[in-house]
Order: sequence, then structure tokens, then C-alpha cells
Amino acid sequence: MRQAHDFIEEATVLAELLESQPDSVFETVTLFKSWTVNDVLGHLHMFDVAALKTVEGEAVFETFMQPVLERLNQGMSLLEAQYPFLGDLTGRDLFHKWQETTKVLGQKYATMLFDKPKSHCFRPAKNWVAFFKISLLFYP
Repeated sequence: MRQAHDFIEEATVLAELLESQPDSVFETVTLFKSWTVNDVLGHLHMFDVAALKTVEGEAVFETFMQPVLERLNQGMSLLEAQYPFLGDLTGRDLFHKWQETTKVLGQKYATMLFDKPKSHCFRPAKNWVAFFKISLLFYP
């Protein structure tokens, strides 16, 4: 499946970009809504977990997303709504957890047989890594 291949490839590129950076990079503010690298990784990680929940079934996905949707309905931003899910997970620990989850997600989707992605969360690749790299490298 081409989309899964692109996802794995771009996640690998992003991981390689961040792997060699100092720990301070995770607090760097990006051009994406002025989110930090931690914020972006937290967002990617949470929605990778959500995408994995879709493999388990619609009810499992809905149960996972319910607290996030409740926070959004209370007026929180998506960024604020992800903080309870992440807890104290930040920096290099968050980076490694995101890598693990992304690997599992990529493998699951690459081996699934279906015409259309069933996940609301499986984001198309080819854009987010490029934007992130430009934001991080050229506009520190």
C-alpha cells in the first residue's frame, strides 16, 4: 500500500532528522501554530495511537477519542486537549515512544488489505515532514 509506504518513509526521515539533534531541540518553537517540537511529536504520537485503535474497532477508537473530544467541546485547543494523554512524556522519551508507535502503525497498515484507509487518523504523508523540516531548520 503506497500510503503506508510513504508514511513509514517520512516518519523515518523525521526520526533521522531529530535523532542527531541536542535535547534542547524539543523545546524549539516551529512555524506550525508556534508549537514546539514536543507539541508536534505529541500530536503525531497521540494520533498514531488513535489510528492503531481503529484497527481494534470503531468502538475502541471512539472510547480513546472521547476524552479528547470532551476537552475540545469545553473550548480547549487540540494542543491543550492532548496534554492529559501525554502526561509527563516529553523530549527524547516522547520521541522514542513516537518512533515505536509509528513503526507499529506503519507495519499494521502496510499489511492490511483494504481499498481505503479505515482510520480517521492515518494522515497522508509527503507534506508534514517537509513542512516540519523547513520550520525547524530554517526558522529556529
